Amino acid sequence: MTERKQPLYMLFPESLLSYPPEVSVPQGYLLRPYRDEDASALTTLLAEEGWNLEEAKFLDFLNHCLPDGLFVVVERESGTLVATGSALHNPQGGHFRFPFGGSIGYVVVHPDHRGKKLGELVSAVALRRLIRGGYRTIWTGMEDHRLPAIKTYLKLRFVPFLYAPEMEERWHHVHIQLNLPSRTQEWAQELQQKKPPQNQEAFHV
Repeated sequence: MTERKQPLYMLFPESLLSYPPEVSVPQGYLLRPYRDEDASALTTLLAEEGWNLEEAKFLDFLNHCLPDGLFVVVERESGTLVATGSALHNPQGGHFRFPFGGSIGYVVVHPDHRGKKLGELVSAVALRRLIRGGYRTIWTGMEDHRLPAIKTYLKLRFVPFLYAPEMEERWHHVHIQLNLPSRTQEWAQELQQKKPPQNQEAFHV
């Protein structure tokens, strides 16, 4: 049986907290906070990405979202909910704990609406909400094959977190696939060699 890999993690450098990304909503779309009446459409959208949240887990997810920290994008013409992203109070990441950590999670764009920077939009507003909430450690996690998501976070100036010896090689491979240069020494310097202590399993995003 193949051992499951630890996720790839990325952190937003504390030196950039005063410089949140600009947010621009593409024409034809509306960005707004989640409302209770969105529950059915949101769970359907999440399920298309493989996140089948039963009622209890969905409520647990909502409880981790910051107030006004769950965002949806609606196509104006049809009124269809087509993208989402969230700012989560989430100090735990995999096998370690971040002090007062917040994460960006459950970023999904409907396949019919990809290529319009909606993933970047909801990630950016979630990042801005975490910064506004006073979070100093902001992270996100994903699997190696989620190249579009990784490219989005790199564009938002997140930095790969080299928390284990094999991470340098894995990130190097990711950057080859993205046709981008690896900068492992610079990443470590930007994050000042953060190494959180061991802890229990996380609330996964």
